[in-house]
Amino acid sequence: MKRLFLVPLLVALAWAADVRVVDAQRASRVTLTVVDVAGGRAYLSPGEASGVTRGSEIVVGRRPFRVVGVTAQYAVVELGTQTLAVGDQARLAEVGEVEAAHDPTVHVGAAQPIVAYQGQWPDATLPADEQSPDPVPLGATGGNRRYDAAFSTSGTVVAPLSGSAQPIFRGDLRARVYAEPFDGLPLWVRGDVAGQLWVADDLDQRQGGNARPYLRVRELAVGYGSDTSSDFYGALGRLRYAASGLGQLDGLRLRTPSFSGFTVGAFGGFVPDPRSGIPDFQTQRFGLEMAYRDATAEWRPQISLVAHGSLFRGTIDERRLNAQVQFYPGAIRLGGAVELSLHDPDNQWHVGAFEVSAANVDASVRVDDFDIGVRLDLRRPERSLWLASMLPRTWLCSVVPMAGNVDEPCSGADDTRGSATLDTGVRIEDVSLRAGATYVQYAADSSLTQLGGYASTRVSRLFVEGLRADVFVSGNTGTLVDSLSGRVGVGVVVIPEVLDFGAHYRLAWNAYRADPEGWLQHAAGGTLTVVPFPELSIYLLGEGITSRDYAVLLVSLNVTARPWR
Repeated sequence: MKRLFLVPLLVALAWAADVRVVDAQRASRVTLTVVDVAGGRAYLSPGEASGVTRGSEIVVGRRPFRVVGVTAQYAVVELGTQTLAVGDQARLAEVGEVEAAHDPTVHVGAAQPIVAYQGQWPDATLPADEQSPDPVPLGATGGNRRYDAAFSTSGTVVAPLSGSAQPIFRGDLRARVYAEPFDGLPLWVRGDVAGQLWVADDLDQRQGGNARPYLRVRELAVGYGSDTSSDFYGALGRLRYAASGLGQLDGLRLRTPSFSGFTVGAFGGFVPDPRSGIPDFQTQRFGLEMAYRDATAEWRPQISLVAHGSLFRGTIDERRLNAQVQFYPGAIRLGGAVELSLHDPDNQWHVGAFEVSAANVDASVRVDDFDIGVRLDLRRPERSLWLASMLPRTWLCSVVPMAGNVDEPCSGADDTRGSATLDTGVRIEDVSLRAGATYVQYAADSSLTQLGGYASTRVSRLFVEGLRADVFVSGNTGTLVDSLSGRVGVGVVVIPEVLDFGAHYRLAWNAYRADPEGWLQHAAGGTLTVVPFPELSIYLLGEGITSRDYAVLLVSLNVTARPWR
């Protein structure tokens, strides 16, 4: 009877032994692949998940190896004096295939010195080093790019609080629109038009009456293509600029597509009256522009050459050649420009037939939160028959002083004005510091030398988030007035990106050269900025100014709406 109880036990033992044999046969059929070799070891996959354990024997060809380490995905074997290559195939040794004479203690081996791992892994290649995306011009990043509009209204009141002067008000309503009505066709319409109104009891007695038109058209044109693209470009109407370095034009501007970065353009039309903005058909301007731009080059050069001339009341007037260059090597910007003017030999300004009327160089660099820029500028009066019809002669040349109310002739003296400007700034956490200076020298009269400078500090987070403070000081010495002023201000963000309030106080000392004692000027005011939603912004400024001989209240309001922002 007892023997009958042994039968189930023997059956269970036989079943377990058969399972172990089956598992061993399955494991022996597992194929492992060498995925890496480094530091005298080989790394194979798969690992423990396929039945490989620490101490298991594997066979590569007929060469046995012992597994000294294992993870779920990888197994590690010591190579000793043998070698393996990435991609070699291995399998688990079958029972009895490898003599079991090994020491049952698994020997991991001595730790490898760090030098043994040098050069095992290649240096990683940064993705940016293998990419060369095409540069694209910066522009709107959201919204409807085919349509854009900004409508604004502003009003300013200057109300004297003492004396007999009358208050004056200026208000305007301005619309700036851009539209591409046809999808897929770069045909556009662009306008910048403002209606303005001046109100004062003595407006007709104030100077500058012909410079206060009811309608001001800065731009109103139809065109094809983009001025920043490499494709064909054309525009017709009132253009904001005729070419690089030239202002408004009532006419036509064309430019060829880019050929290896080179473009050729032409323009022609009438010059609007700068005071009233009305087209002046007695003044015509025309010219050619050649340009080169390569945004993919290391220095990103931008070079333009403009040859242009003008006619005034049927007579040849301006004949000029303008050249501009700009380079952007990394964080540095380098630029320069020169203007050459050609005059008649017997011109009324008594200058040579060939004149460098303007030249400048400038450079700036930004390194992290620090930036610095410098500019050197040489300039002579802009001489033309067109300007001579609107400005006193002293604006166009140095004159010979003469007694009486006579038209003083030009002296032909060197009336070059040279200037140098330095501007620098740095940001240290919540504090921004800026400083700059300007020096102006006149070749004809050293007594006209001017020197000015400023320094400012802003703390964007003063004690608590949303509270800021700023300090600004400036000084200037010139031919007529010397001044020194300081300004302190505080501001608070009541609701982030919605409501902001600021207040300031300014103290200035001014002195005429003829009255060196000088006088003090006080000014205090505040600003309120409200942005109820991104498409609408409201800005209000109020300031009171007092001095020894006047007191004035200034109030200004600006409201801007941009429906397609």
